[in-house]
Formats: sequence, C-alpha cells, structure tokens
Amino acid sequence: MNYRRIRIVRVGNSPVIDFAAKEMKRYLQLADPSLAVDEVIRQEFRGDEKTITLKVCPALPAALQVEDPFWDDGYAINVQNDYGMIRGTNERSVLLGVYRFLKELGFGFTRPGKEGERIPGQLPLNYEIKVTEKAAYRHRGVTIEGADMYQNIADMIDFLPKCGMNEYFIQFWVPSTFFERWYYHRSTEQLPREEISREEVAGFVASLEEEMARRGILYHKTGHGWTCEPFGIEGTTWDHDRVYELTEEARSYLAEVKGKRELWGNIPLNTNLCYSNPMVREKIAAAIGQYAVENPQIDVIHFWLADGNNNHCECENCRKKRPSDWYAMMLNQVDAELAKVNSPAKVVFLIYVDLLWEPQEIRLENPDRFILMFAPITRFYGVNYADSKPFEGELPPYERNKLEMPKDLSQNLARLAKWQEQFKGDSFIFDYHLQWAYLADPGCDLAARNMFDDMLYLKNMGLNGNVSCQVQRCFFPSGLEFRALADALWKGEGSFEDMKAAYYAEAYGERGQAVSDYLTAISNLFTIYPYYRKEKPATAEEETEHTRPYGLPYVKDMNRLETVLKDFAPVIEEGLQEGGQEKADWTMLKLHQEYVRKLALVLQLTDEEKTEERDAAIEDMAKYIGQIELDVQKALDGENAARLLRGHYQGAF
Repeated sequence: MNYRRIRIVRVGNSPVIDFAAKEMKRYLQLADPSLAVDEVIRQEFRGDEKTITLKVCPALPAALQVEDPFWDDGYAINVQNDYGMIRGTNERSVLLGVYRFLKELGFGFTRPGKEGERIPGQLPLNYEIKVTEKAAYRHRGVTIEGADMYQNIADMIDFLPKCGMNEYFIQFWVPSTFFERWYYHRSTEQLPREEISREEVAGFVASLEEEMARRGILYHKTGHGWTCEPFGIEGTTWDHDRVYELTEEARSYLAEVKGKRELWGNIPLNTNLCYSNPMVREKIAAAIGQYAVENPQIDVIHFWLADGNNNHCECENCRKKRPSDWYAMMLNQVDAELAKVNSPAKVVFLIYVDLLWEPQEIRLENPDRFILMFAPITRFYGVNYADSKPFEGELPPYERNKLEMPKDLSQNLARLAKWQEQFKGDSFIFDYHLQWAYLADPGCDLAARNMFDDMLYLKNMGLNGNVSCQVQRCFFPSGLEFRALADALWKGEGSFEDMKAAYYAEAYGERGQAVSDYLTAISNLFTIYPYYRKEKPATAEEETEHTRPYGLPYVKDMNRLETVLKDFAPVIEEGLQEGGQEKADWTMLKLHQEYVRKLALVLQLTDEEKTEERDAAIEDMAKYIGQIELDVQKALDGENAARLLRGHYQGAF
C-alpha cells in the first residue's frame, strides 16, 4: 500500500493564506481521499523543510515586479513532487497561485458552484510545476446584476479567484432590486413570490463581505444612490411603481427639469439633483466620508450621479457649468472629506451618458484618490474596439438635456480620450457584454470572441481592466464567454481558439471538441446582436463580420439549424448516460436545444414582420424559460432572458 503525505506550510497569520491552504488540502483530498495533508503555520520561512510553502513575497523575480503589491497580482509557483513554494505579490495572489497549481495538476473550474468543478481521477506522483505570471490588467472584476438568490452571488465570489479575477462590486447602499428580481419569481410560475426586506438584503451583503474578505477580493461598493440616500430617499430599485413620500426640503434638492423638481420617472436612482446648490454637494460629500468611516472594509467607493440621461437640472445656476464640472467639484469635496477622516478608500468616478462630455473648468486636485470608470452603455456590440475607426470631424457639442448618446465606438472612444487628456490616473472599463448582448448568441462562440478581443484591446485604450457589469448566471449553455473575459484580463494576449479548445476540454473531456464544434455551428447560423437595444442594421460602411448586414436574416438557415440540433442529440444522450462530473452540463445542453429552436422561431417571425405570431412565440419561449429555470438556475438568468425578449422584440421596455 502506497502512503503519501503532503505538508502545507503557510507563513504568517493571514486569514487569506489560511483559506488558500485549506482549499489546497480540500481539493487534493477530493482527488485522493487516502492522501494525508497536514497544515502547518510558521512565522518565518524555513528553507530546509520538505513542504509546499505558501507565502507573500513582494521581492519576487523581476518578471513579477508590480506597480503596487496591494492592487496588482502575480505569483511564482515552483513545486516538484509535493515540495516547493507558491509565492504571491499579496495574500490574494497566493490564493490565485494555489488555484493555478491545482489546474496544473488536472483540476478544472468551468463555472460557479460544484457543477463547474472538475476533479482529476488521480494525482500525479512525479511532477514539476514552474509558473511565474502576473496579471496583465489590475482590475478584473464582476458587478452584481440580474436576478439573484444569495447563493448565486456567493458562488460567483468563490469562482472569481479560481479563474484569476480579483474584484467584486456590490451596487447601491442596499442592493435590494437584484434579490427582489429572484425572490419575487417573476420569470417562473413554479415558485410563489417571496417577500424580502431591506434588512434581509443588508444581512446578505454582510455575509458576502465575509466571503470576499476570506479570499482577499478587492471590494467595490455603492455607485448609484448618493443622489437619494443622503437625503432620506430610498434608492434600491429601478422599479417605477413604488410610492415615495418626499419632504419639502428633499424636494428642493431635486433637479429642476421643465420647471419642476420631482422624481425622474418616479425612480430616485434616476433622479439628479441641483448640483449648484452648496447644501447638495456638502451633504453628499459628508455622507461619503461617514460611509467610509462606518465601512472600512470597502476598498473602492463608487460615487456616481443618477442613472438615465438628459435629466440634469435646468435652473439658472446649474446651467452655468456642465454636469461634469459640478461632478468634479463634488469629487474634490469628497476627497477632502475622506482625507479628514483618514480613509484610504479609492473613489471611482463615472464617465457615462451626459458625463461623457468632459469638464471645461474644474480639475481633480488629488488624482491618486480617484479611479476613472468608462461605461459606454449605449455602444453597439457588433463591432469590437479594435475594429473601430478613429473618429473624424467634430464631436457634438454639449447641449443640456438634448444630448444624443453615441452608439458607435469611435465617438465613445473619442469622448474617453477627452477625459484622459485631463486625468492620467488609474482607470478601467465598466462594460456590459454579459448583461444583455450575449443572449443574442445562443452558441456563445461569437459573443465570446467579441469579449476576448475587446479585453485584449483595453491597453490600447489606456484602460487598466474591466469590472464587468453582468448577470451572475451567464453560463447557459457554456461558460466560454466568462472564460474569455477572465483569460484575456489575466494574460492580456493569446489566441481565442487556443483558449476555447482548453475550455471545452476542461469542461467536457474527450467530447470537448465535439461540443465546441456543435456550439460554434449554432453561433454561425445566427446573425448576432440583431437590432441590439433597438438599433438599426449596420450601414455598408459599418459592417464587420459581427454586424447584421442589410438583407441578412437573423437565422441564416433554419433547416440547417434543425439538422445541427438533431445530429448532436445522440451525443448529448451519450453524455447523460455516462453521468459523472459533466452530467449537469449535458442536462443543460439538452434543455438548451429547445431554447434554441424557440429563439430561432421568434427571430424568424420578427424577420417576417408577423407581429401577432412573433408575440405568441415570445410568450411561449418565456414560458419555457420559466419551466426549465429551476433545472439550470445556476447557469441561466431566466428573468433577464425573458425581459430581454419582450423588450427587444416587442418593444415592451
């Protein structure tokens, strides 16, 4: 009988490295239950021990020198036959290094939750793993969005370091809307509505903060909400059917639009304020300072203005400056408040809708406090950043509340460049690939390629990563798009085809290439990003391989699509019969076949302009999504998918 013992030594008292050691032990014993694994803590490194040592080591090889060890990740793995070291630039990087070590041993992590784990049947006895890497981009994060139960968010936070990600962003003071979307069960008739209070959601957030801290994940918080919560107005949802009782004082702070000071569309989160009013600016700055004191666990506080566009104050004083100038003035006041309370928190400021027009007068006085966030929410996803041609001509002037938001990338990037002339500090993009656009590609392949190419190109735009604004359940029928996000942000280079092949081999083993070919065939039969967010088809000058040329149907060949689905059905059945670790994914592929058929019918009827038949097909598909959602709850955000169907093809938004 062979007896094998591994000793894991963690140097120091770090809870994150303690978690890394326990994760290494847990996974090694999942692969080999007979394996003995000891955890030992040392205050100093002992080089003569036959152990796997985990430690922070800022003085890593020259290839791993980083700008700031707190923010920037890198690791050096040198382990041979259960003896060696995993060192990181910070505690989080040690954990990232542990997961990379496990991957080299044959483990896989294809999507959140146990269904995405791939545990090797045995561990190698003789091996040598030497990997020295650092992240290409500083910011590699995900934002809470979609319809979520608590476990969906906890699973995503657990998944992030397994694929090299390092940040998580919880929006609002209390993110009730994302949990209400799930617990109200609007997308399925299988479950009754459950009430969930603001206090319960706050409890969820506290638990999620613990999960982030355990992994050393950089914590972003808030965003929208500063224009309502400090004034006694709850900002937890975009729903417009709530009742809000405003005091006269609170109403006096609201933006005056068309002669009235009232909630914009009855949604506080969408309501801007009278930023020329000194009391408004002082209340916001003071609230952020107090928030930082009460929440020292937050690394990055997002201070955004209201959502929506063309909703800024039209009073005589506000008209004297652009919204971005009033915004920059408040940012300087926020910096002063944070300095007063000795808070190290960074502050994200948002380049978005009306704020795309840069300040004319005010500049940020302490750039080191701030991080620029570029959010091109009105962009068209049929064109990649690298495909975008330089903007020519003059940019449209700023006209208060009469702005047309740019859809083409060239104008969006020109707006970003104007801000970058003024601000040379840290920055990232806040993009929406996995929020809406990815649902236009049921085979995942083209959407994943778009994601991969866009992320590789960020360095050319002067941006240092992406905090992805996305639904958490975006893995139906595959996690390829998320893998494209994570791999491109970590490596900053590489081949999409190599990444894709590695992903499907990890997810499906010997059948990985067959699944890849099948889903790619589905992608190629759809014209992706059709009329995304009600856009018109591309003009001849704007056409690329990703756009919808005039005259090309949404589904290029319905008969061929049916053949592809039928031909692969026996492969799915074989996978299901074999069971094993991939069974949940084969189940998902089986349910996905009918999903594809129903989507194709909706698009065909849309092309044929058969409105009544199309609407009936949409409702049939929405019903199907509700029927299968509990079977694929961790992978498909049914509420988001059904809402998108109705909104984009019926115009119900």
